Amino acid sequence: MFDLSMKRSQFLCAAGVAAASTALAGAAHVALANEAADGEAWDYETDVVVCGCGTSGAPAAIAAADAGAQVIVIEKMDWLGGEMRRCGGGVAGAGTKVQAALGVEDNADDFYDYLMAIGGSEVDPDMVRVVADNAAPTVDWIIDDLGGQPVDQWHFCGGDEGLENLMDAGLNIGTDPANYTDNGMTPIARCHWFDADPDDPFHGDSDKGLCTYPGGTGLWKTFEKAIEAREAIQTMTSTALVSFVSDESGVTGVVAEQDGKQVRIKANKGVVLATGNWGSNHEMMLNYTGHDFEENAWGGLGLDIAGENDGSGVKAALALGCDLKFPYVYPEGAAIVYSWNLGGLKGDTETRAIDVNGEVIPHLFVASMALGGVLGSKYPLCGISVVRNILFGRIAGFQAATL
Repeated sequence: MFDLSMKRSQFLCAAGVAAASTALAGAAHVALANEAADGEAWDYETDVVVCGCGTSGAPAAIAAADAGAQVIVIEKMDWLGGEMRRCGGGVAGAGTKVQAALGVEDNADDFYDYLMAIGGSEVDPDMVRVVADNAAPTVDWIIDDLGGQPVDQWHFCGGDEGLENLMDAGLNIGTDPANYTDNGMTPIARCHWFDADPDDPFHGDSDKGLCTYPGGTGLWKTFEKAIEAREAIQTMTSTALVSFVSDESGVTGVVAEQDGKQVRIKANKGVVLATGNWGSNHEMMLNYTGHDFEENAWGGLGLDIAGENDGSGVKAALALGCDLKFPYVYPEGAAIVYSWNLGGLKGDTETRAIDVNGEVIPHLFVASMALGGVLGSKYPLCGISVVRNILFGRIAGFQAATL
């Protein structure tokens, strides 16, 4: 697994890339006439296919391109950004440059202890360790490498020390202080709320998001610009994942639906699944949790803000034999089930998909809320879903690109 704290220039060298990925563009996004192992012809060929262009898919595509790969991103909506674009824009991290600039002393070990205290036996310690160690480098990467909100534009929100649970732009605790004090810990400002982008058409549109402060529009703008700057990334909107194509070597590509017809995209190196989980699928909710939307907050969608997490990506992986990982047995009469605590597909710390026999499914990498094992039934703090999705997206993109 690569070091998420590396600068892009170091990252390119570590990947064995002599020049920026933008200089490598053009050759892979072409129609093909050759056949796959199943006898069907490919319509497109590339190095890495990323399924979904939201909180995990966007960083996965960027990481893959920066590692020298040609990338095709498929997104079933007719716009990009997923839930990142509709969220409050909070990104959790411990030991960030923003915290240091504001006089907050913090570190990954303390963050890990806090996340484990909240998650307990419901979470995978190894996965939580990856999050704790890489959350701060992820925040710094957004600022330093992607050109996100500069450090000197940050300030506390929710009081002088940012210890109130608010969603204004700035740095604050992002949770109930009792989550810390009940576990013998001191509350600390770890949630980085990015400024909103007032020019984003999603800003203030209640039909597209539920957050009163849509800082995710500003966070997404940073990723959008990064994608546009990398010629090695091609995006296909209104293109939905249908299934994976595989042979004895592992996953070789995907079948997607585009304009009412199916297209087949060959992935010479790997496929990243970043479609989210099943937070808006009635059947899967009932099957896996025993609860339906009507029992939940926010119209039953929880953090599945606009209801696009229909479980199609998870189903495609299950058809390959990928295993599922749940945080806990949902208690009888539980009133709220959110997308973040539904569980997801089983993967390892390098985001490799794991099948029901405990074996790696070659060339398939899982990120987004489709990846289980990180969060349990109690939410630790605002921004934890966003940062875990971004950092595992980066890991998945790098892994897929460097096979």
